[in-house]
Amino acid sequence: VVDELNRYRSGAPVVIMADGPRSLRVSGVFNAFDPDAALGALVETLRLRATHIPGLLVILRSPG
Repeated sequence: VVDELNRYRSGAPVVIMADGPRSLRVSGVFNAFDPDAALGALVETLRLRATHIPGLLVILRSPG
C-alpha cells in the first residue's frame, strides 16, 4: 500500500521504519487523488505513528 501511495503523492515519500507495519494486511478503497487522506486513514486505523519531516519524508512506525 505504501508503494502505491508513494506513486500518487507529490510530496515527501512515505517510509516504513519497522517490520511490524509491513506485516499488516490492508484492504479498502482509497481515492488516488487524495493520497494524504489515504495515509491518514491508514495511520488512524492501524494505530501507526507518523513522523512528518517537511519536504523530506514521512516515517511510519508501530505505536509505542
